[in-house]
Amino acid sequence: MEEDHSIDLVTLLLQRGGDPNTRFNDEPLVFEAIRQNDPLLVEAFLVAGVHLSVDEKEQTYKLAEARTVNAGISNLLMQYGW
Repeated sequence: MEEDHSIDLVTLLLQRGGDPNTRFNDEPLVFEAIRQNDPLLVEAFLVAGVHLSVDEKEQTYKLAEARTVNAGISNLLMQYGW
């Protein structure tokens, strides 16, 4: 139940103008969503228009492949043209 509230909160913040390109520990916040293996949270960042450098996009795929039990996040990245 708490996960749903976290996703709702992040989604609400992004919808109200929050920056999807926010960084945490000098990394894009979307990396943390991938580390938590949370496809809904990753999708919220993708829908909000997160922009990463080419190197960061490559890192995103590597991180997704290393962290996900299934191909859910990798498929999401492909679906959104990454």
